[in-house]
Amino acid sequence: DTNFVITNHRTQVINVSDVSPEYCYRADGAITITVSGDTDYFEYSWLPAEVNVNADMVSNLKAGTYTVTVYDGTCTVSKDIEVPFVEGPKADFVTKTYNVPTNSTFALSDNTQPGGGTLSVWNWTLGDGTSESGQIIYHSYDAIGDYYVFFHVIDENACFDTITKKIHVYDELSVYIPN
Repeated sequence: DTNFVITNHRTQVINVSDVSPEYCYRADGAITITVSGDTDYFEYSWLPAEVNVNADMVSNLKAGTYTVTVYDGTCTVSKDIEVPFVEGPKADFVTKTYNVPTNSTFALSDNTQPGGGTLSVWNWTLGDGTSESGQIIYHSYDAIGDYYVFFHVIDENACFDTITKKIHVYDELSVYIPN
């Protein structure tokens, strides 16, 4: 008589604990997994190959699909995991006219496309040595010339963008007609 012992080896299960997206092309995505099975020994390999880590957490990832393969000494299991992409804002502003007379107050208004986060900072550098902050600002120039307005926005994910536009300031002619 021959006796056989058959051991039932439970295949490991890969669970995704957390996936953090990549924000505005910063390669700051991350994946964390947990693995359950009949052993505490696991070897991890990640694809694409530039993710050369034998761990249950990888970081500094670009958006895309990653494959983790887990080996427990007996069985191998793989799982695809997607790291999403969150777009940053596209800065823009508008004003009624980009040609304004000297000493005439005009409004500059945020017209930014927010991307994947809520805007939290609006900084204006007005080309005449002054700066302002806010979604809508009011300004006047006291000298003729071309002024370059730099508008910088930041969202809640620390994504940012800047745009520059020219404001032409002219000397308004006053015509006096006597009686």
